[in-house]
Formats: sequence, structure tokens, C-alpha cells
Amino acid sequence: MRQGERSGTPQAADGQRAVAVGCGTERSSPRTAGGRRGSGCSAARRAAERAGLALFCLAADGGVIKSYAKGVGKEMKIVIDPGHSGPVEPGACAAGVRECDVALAIAKLLADQLYEQGHEVLLTRTGDIGTDGLAFRAELANANGADVFVSIHANSAASPAAHGTEVYCYPGSERGRQLAACLQARLVVELNTADRGVKEADFQVLRETDCPAVLAEVAFISNEADRALLTGYAGQLAAAVALAAGLADYAAG
Repeated sequence: MRQGERSGTPQAADGQRAVAVGCGTERSSPRTAGGRRGSGCSAARRAAERAGLALFCLAADGGVIKSYAKGVGKEMKIVIDPGHSGPVEPGACAAGVRECDVALAIAKLLADQLYEQGHEVLLTRTGDIGTDGLAFRAELANANGADVFVSIHANSAASPAAHGTEVYCYPGSERGRQLAACLQARLVVELNTADRGVKEADFQVLRETDCPAVLAEVAFISNEADRALLTGYAGQLAAAVALAAGLADYAAG
């Protein structure tokens, strides 16, 4: 689903539109990607600066705190797939946290950034979609002629010690592997997670999607430290910034 139009979007120094992120008092002290406490706005600025994206943090009164220049590759039509959908298929669950909710939160932040960069963005869901299943997700990308498909997930394991980030592509897909490598490289840097590498799998959403498709396991919901990243605003934003930067790397490649 394409994001709604915005008015009054701040401009970067080079005249390009910038990512706008609200940093009101309700997000005054989220957990940062490195596990430290701090301003969500500060964490957002650091992540955007490292990723080379333009980002304006808005104070509670709407004032612009600081901006960063960005470089944008070619515009693309991007389908973002927040994995699973509760209550029928919530995905992995741990300590009261559902994978479907974490995936959707990151997906919406990513969609906002990509849309502001000029890409055409479609979400496979914006809430719980019941039992539409996996085929619908691939069909949406194919019917709309998507350039890339990114499915966002949170990993889980029987051992709570398992942690880190991994991105999957379809076996034998050269462009899919290139895309996965770009996203993996950015995610492990921005989130400071263990690099579990790019992997191949015959997942339905990868197999049935015509365009290059990847499935990102951002972090482990079953691991306490990783779960803090997945549930905190700063961690979710860092993941979105990393994915946006990885997509830009792929487009420029």
C-alpha cells in the first residue's frame, strides 16, 4: 500500500527531500542499537549519518534539530512485506512480543524513508490481514511489477543464546544474493549484531516472486539483547535506516 502524501517536508541542503522522524517526549529515552539508553533522536541521527541518508529530527515543537545530506540511487518500485500476521499467524513469540508486530513496526519506518526518497512503496499489509497467506504477498509484487521484494522477520531458536542477523535469498538467484548482501552488510553495522551471513532458502515468498527477493531475519526475538533491539524504537529505526541504505547500495551497484 503506497504511503500517504505529506506536506511541508523539510528539504536537505542539496534540495532533496529528507526523512522526517518525530522525536517527541514519548520517545525521550529508548534503548539504542548498541544497548545504551539515550535519545531516540540522537540514535536516529547517528544511524542516518553512518548510512549516508538525509534525516531531519523534529523536536516536540516541530523544530528541525539537525540534518544530514543523502545520496540516492535510482528510484525503484519496492514491495515491503512485514512477515506473518496475528492473531492467526503471529510468527515467533517471546516474553509477550510477537514477531508480526515487530516486523510491521520496522516495515512502516522503512516505507516512510523509501517513500520520502522518491521510491514507489507498497506494503503487503498495514495491520493484521487474517489468513491471506504467503501466495498473496508474492502475487502483489508480481502484479505491480516490483523491482525488489523485501520480507522483514525476526528470528527465533530453541536456545536463547542464539543471536545475530541473517538475510536469505532464493537458491541460484544472483541478483537476489546481491540484494541480500547489501542489506546484510548494513544491518550488522547499524544494529551491531552478530553477522550470521547471507543464506539461501526455498521460501515461498522468495520462490514465487519474479523480482529479486530477500527475507531479512533482523535479530532473534528469543534472545534478550536482540529482543531489546527489536522492540525499542531506536533499534527499529536503526534497522529501517540500514535496510534503506542497503537498498540504495543495491540500486547504485
